[in-house]
Amino acid sequence: MRRRLLLPALAALIALPTPALAQDPSASPVASAAPVASPAASLLPGASPLPVDPATGLATDPATTSVAGLPLGTVRLMAVGDVMLGRSIGKRVKRYGPEIVFQDVQSVLDNADILVVNLECDITTSTDREDKHYTFKAPPITADALSLAGVDVAGVANNHAMDWGEQGLLDTIGFMQDRGIATPGGGENRAEAYAPVIITRNGLTVAFLAYTDAFTESTGFNTKEWEATRDTPGLAIARPKRIAADVTKAKALADVVVVLVHAGYEYVPNHNAEQAAYANAALDAGATLYLGAHPHVLQGYKKKGDKLIAWSLGNFVFDGMDGASVSTILAVDISKDGVGRVKWHPVQLVNGFPTLR
Repeated sequence: MRRRLLLPALAALIALPTPALAQDPSASPVASAAPVASPAASLLPGASPLPVDPATGLATDPATTSVAGLPLGTVRLMAVGDVMLGRSIGKRVKRYGPEIVFQDVQSVLDNADILVVNLECDITTSTDREDKHYTFKAPPITADALSLAGVDVAGVANNHAMDWGEQGLLDTIGFMQDRGIATPGGGENRAEAYAPVIITRNGLTVAFLAYTDAFTESTGFNTKEWEATRDTPGLAIARPKRIAADVTKAKALADVVVVLVHAGYEYVPNHNAEQAAYANAALDAGATLYLGAHPHVLQGYKKKGDKLIAWSLGNFVFDGMDGASVSTILAVDISKDGVGRVKWHPVQLVNGFPTLR
């Protein structure tokens, strides 16, 4: 999609639940990221105007406009794999600016109506480090890299989302919300973590759900320790029955449901039984698209009628992984009728940054 012009105040406004849902105590919690449909002149004081069509001079409304030029009711969704903005990536962003992260692939990303990433780090200043093998922390300025790229959805349900404690997760979500970026899979409590995020583009309403598998490290740490509770921040943990139930509820609120799941074996080119169980549960319940992450390598895809499973999208921004540097940008045209055109844009990671091949 277009690079963001949303300010924090406007981003907070559009993230509020819809009045209809708020009035219905039986409705599932929904984090709505649907853009405000209003002319530029009526925006909040001091806010930047929405993009203006030079031919008409009128503000364009992302809710009824396709950057990719698709007919009303169809959107081009682009999805990429693990985005890790810490370590040397974060240092280079602080030195050279946030635009360096995606500059070599921006020409493709600009054609996305909805852009989805898996955010494989905390963006925080927290010092509460989890006792585990790898802990990824990125400086706050890296949030601007996602905003500049036009990211709409940053899934946070993964095995690094709370590397720096509850504060690390909440800081990350806060930095994303300030930039109008939705964060399915995590929240201040169970209701928020398992709630769908809903975005409307070009007349199509798309719900996003995100989950992480229960990974166990040799240290004894298991991601189930991070599951959100009724009263504590945390993540959504993948369970086939829960995924199916959540998809069914989300399908009643949106035209299309997209499910992100962090699962599988690292550096293995084939999906495993757990991934298959999660994907089948999602699609059988009515999801249109399943996006996988965690293995750090590409694992191919499966088309099921008008639905698509991308088992693992590999790495997209990640340093220190020369053996896992082949990646992709998945571009899918979706509508109420399901998945249409599918295109894979080959990508190579160079010094941790994506570049087109």
